[in-house]
Amino acid sequence: MIVHFTIDFTASESRYFWMYSRAYVRGFLYWTLRRINRILAEELHTSKGLSPFAISPVFKDDYFIERLVEGEKYSFTISVFVEDVGEALKDYLASVDRIPLLGMLEAYISSLAIASIGPLPV
Repeated sequence: MIVHFTIDFTASESRYFWMYSRAYVRGFLYWTLRRINRILAEELHTSKGLSPFAISPVFKDDYFIERLVEGEKYSFTISVFVEDVGEALKDYLASVDRIPLLGMLEAYISSLAIASIGPLPV
């Protein structure tokens, strides 16, 4: 099963991305997974195999951006291909109203869309 998340957030302060914003989204995902299950997060991070998730960079109005502006709304997506990880992430995101992004910056979740896609019938 694939669990797909679209996270819309409002920046709490203005800040430039010092590298491609997808790296910050990936960091957020691993930070969250460590909070849920430290051992699983470490196994995924050190694995030499294919990643069990796909992430987007941060975007605004369908354009990738280089900086956040305080009070502006942005989005990113995460697709998880392991059901247990997807369900744990869903439970965590549904329980918080802000997330860490760009180090100390807190982003306020303005909306969270979750879609689960099961296996196609053969």
